Amino acid sequence: MYVPISMVVEITSFISKAPPSNPFNFAQKISEILSSDLNEKNSKFEPHKSANNIDLSLLYKERIFLENSVTNFGCLVCPDFIEHFNSVNFRFALERNIDSLIYDLSGNNLELIPEYQSRLSVLEKLGYIDEQKNVTLKGRVACQISTSDEIILTEMILNNSLSKYNQFEIAAILSVFVCQVKPPNNSSNTDQSQEDAEELEYPPAIKEAEATIKGLVQKLVDTQNEFGITCDAEEYFDSNFKFTLAHLVYKWAQGTSFYLLSEIAGDIQEGVIVRTILRLNENILEVINASKTIGNYELSEKLKTASSLIKRDIVFAASLYY
Repeated sequence: MYVPISMVVEITSFISKAPPSNPFNFAQKISEILSSDLNEKNSKFEPHKSANNIDLSLLYKERIFLENSVTNFGCLVCPDFIEHFNSVNFRFALERNIDSLIYDLSGNNLELIPEYQSRLSVLEKLGYIDEQKNVTLKGRVACQISTSDEIILTEMILNNSLSKYNQFEIAAILSVFVCQVKPPNNSSNTDQSQEDAEELEYPPAIKEAEATIKGLVQKLVDTQNEFGITCDAEEYFDSNFKFTLAHLVYKWAQGTSFYLLSEIAGDIQEGVIVRTILRLNENILEVINASKTIGNYELSEKLKTASSLIKRDIVFAASLYY
């Protein structure tokens, strides 16, 4: 039974169980107890005695002592007592809040502080921050990227791995960073679809980029393992980079119709292809900003062209997806 706190009159040491068959008599009994002249010493509930806890008893006695001595405080006769009390109370509240914030920011309260320090060491060795933990130019490039693996993509930007490719190849390579589709089962495709799929095999540039990405992943994983962050290079590569739609994006950038892409995509849903291309465009825009940060305007122009090539037809039809 729910009883609001406003209905509680007093807590006493008297305990009684309500007869389930006659709650009215129980209510009458309680009313008689409350109205009777009970001895205050015997009826008053004293929690420190019931708890059988020495610390609680000491705190209770201290509370009683303070209650009895507070009337002797000279500050009570001050005409501005309320104002002074509020000022002191506000100060104590601020001090408690400061102590709480200091603890929250301390290393004792950070369960992941060892991993945090290890990751800072990884970023420092890779050149994203300096010894004073300030963000370097390389780090500012990485900060421009949020839709994909910023470390690997930054490494590719800075070592000119993307600059040597044309706009079609760049679009296909960057799709690897945003694609979330695993290789489908194409057993149900028609013979014509299989012939079309042969025309959409990965161009050599994508194979070359795959080897580059694997090399960069291995370097990153080795650095992480050096500082105690356990990671497997193959698992990292498989979970972050998928080449499932790279050949489709390559042909889409070259002007292939969406109908043909959907026909040869096998079990991949059309909506998945659309979402991947939309995310690819966002990623391209981020890489444009990153390339401008380091003054690589040649790459920036290629990326702008790649963005304009994939932004066409049904994929960017606002009436369907917005």
